[in-house]
Amino acid sequence: LRRYEVAAEMLRLLGVRSVELVTNNPLKIAGLEESGIPVRGRIQLSSPANPHNLEYLRVKRERTGHLIELDEDTTAKTG
Repeated sequence: LRRYEVAAEMLRLLGVRSVELVTNNPLKIAGLEESGIPVRGRIQLSSPANPHNLEYLRVKRERTGHLIELDEDTTAKTG
């Protein structure tokens, strides 16, 4: 379990009032917001699927709620 209070405090000390977060993890967004840093936007990380990482990406999406879109063509070819 990750905690975001230290990161939020560092941002406050730097004068940051809100952020655009580069992440696919909705828990990071929630963690920063719960720690008092508004997240005004999310920049999606590119996570191209290939035969070596497809199952890993599926698990991240299904079990941990990561905001990952999988290319159905890649899924059909490798799954």
